[in-house]
Amino acid sequence: CTDVESNSTVVGIPVSTRLFASIDITPPVLTANGDGHNDELILDLDLINVLSPRPLGLRLYDLTGRLVYRHERLVTAGQHTLSWDGRVSGRLVPPGVYILEVFLEGDADEHVERRVLPVVY
Repeated sequence: CTDVESNSTVVGIPVSTRLFASIDITPPVLTANGDGHNDELILDLDLINVLSPRPLGLRLYDLTGRLVYRHERLVTAGQHTLSWDGRVSGRLVPPGVYILEVFLEGDADEHVERRVLPVVY
């Protein structure tokens, strides 16, 4: 190995493949009964490593695996908010336990975070 003098410095920087820096979901239980408390699901997301517009969305499944609700929009890195009022086609979903998926389509695959969402009223 020969050492060669140089006027440059090489720095190794690890590259993360994560796209979700944080996901904050409130309230933990959706009531959607119109009383002004816990009537709307709010998802606050911080996205990283998303340089070109990509689909970010929300999917909601009942416990049989049936898709109940889907919403998506194109986003890039930064802070984003998604919301849902507990309605599908203007009607409240039945009370129960649902599976909430937040998804972001990346270059190689889809990144998904899942949570359990109780709906009561």
